[in-house]
Amino acid sequence: MSLTVTAQFNPALNNSEDTLLKYNPHVHYIKAAPLPILFGKATLIYQQNINKFFSAGLEADIDYTLWNNLLGNPSAGGSHIHNGIKVSPFIRAYLTDEKYFLPNIYLQGNLSWGYYNMGIEYVGQDQDGYDISIYKNKSFQTMGQSYWIGKQTLLSSNFTLDVGLGIQIFKLPESIEKTSNTIINENGIRYSGDFEQFGTKAVWYYIGPGCPAVLRFDIGYAF
Repeated sequence: MSLTVTAQFNPALNNSEDTLLKYNPHVHYIKAAPLPILFGKATLIYQQNINKFFSAGLEADIDYTLWNNLLGNPSAGGSHIHNGIKVSPFIRAYLTDEKYFLPNIYLQGNLSWGYYNMGIEYVGQDQDGYDISIYKNKSFQTMGQSYWIGKQTLLSSNFTLDVGLGIQIFKLPESIEKTSNTIINENGIRYSGDFEQFGTKAVWYYIGPGCPAVLRFDIGYAF
């Protein structure tokens, strides 16, 4: 899940033994992804060069779901609302060897941990066979990983653009996905039977934090 910035590749430095400090005068980067804001997510990234071929950093994704009024049942407290944070340390490798000549092309790997609160709709039948829906708020933690390929370009002496395509595995825990045999609604009434989440997985994996394929455009400041 990530955007970044660095200077454009200079072939003349390809055979140099110098570190990235000479290959690229910028060592630290602060970046943000503007597009996720449209989907209720703020993304901030810090990155630091290690040497000519590697950099490492930390990404934070904060979900505040502008979709709250579009998804779910406001009268029932909202369904499929995911508020939370995902933190992802990453390491990036630059493909700058002369025989490949891929300026600013990189491969990146992320490990992710997230904590979320979701409003979930469960559907089933009561003892009399009537269909019912029950809304529950659940908090949970989950972990995952992602892998990226991208290209970064220096827009000016300090500003950068990073375009990347990533695939990620960031699953809902079984406590959210699986059915529940007994649910107590907000009025304390107990319903026994098979209840199953409705729509939560679709929201999580299509427009939520667990989307398996992610296209990123990140803008950064190098210093």
